[in-house]
Amino acid sequence: LVQLQADAASFKPLTVDAPSYVPGQKVRLSGTATPNGAINILGNSAGISENLTADADGKWSFESRYAVAGLQHQVRVRQTAANDAGILVQLQASDENGEKPVFRPLAVTSDTSYVPGGTTRLTGTATSWSQVRVALSNPGGKPVPGANVWTHTVMAGADGAWSVEIPNHRLISAKVQQYGELGNGTVSFDFTR
Repeated sequence: LVQLQADAASFKPLTVDAPSYVPGQKVRLSGTATPNGAINILGNSAGISENLTADADGKWSFESRYAVAGLQHQVRVRQTAANDAGILVQLQASDENGEKPVFRPLAVTSDTSYVPGGTTRLTGTATSWSQVRVALSNPGGKPVPGANVWTHTVMAGADGAWSVEIPNHRLISAKVQQYGELGNGTVSFDFTR
């Protein structure tokens, strides 16, 4: 029977650099570990998981497969050879002041008049990092009859600001909806000429 034991002098503790998290973008993590050591990354969201190997200097980095939304996520990073619990990383979205976002009612702040056939830009505010969906229709009207015929979804930024450009605009009714972990909201109106 031969027993092999890793050289204790070559083992390096795992570190994870302070992560910054921006909803709607890929998650990126980095840090140091044992040179050429195996690293396991497991998150609570799709696309945040991978097995990778630190380089010869012990440096490692990770990028999620997909852009990730939501205000917070947890990711556990561990060295598999160490067989320990690893480091639990909390990813938290921040508002424009670096604080946790709070619910902000949805508002449309732009002029709601339009020139038929032109491009209209809608702007407004909502809760930081919430999804804003704009649905336009011209129910039974001319020149475009029918129900919802144009929809677009954007994400409000850290400051809650959002904007949508509507090309070749001939639709009169607008329904703007906010969807987020902190609450929802709806603003409806008809455009004026």
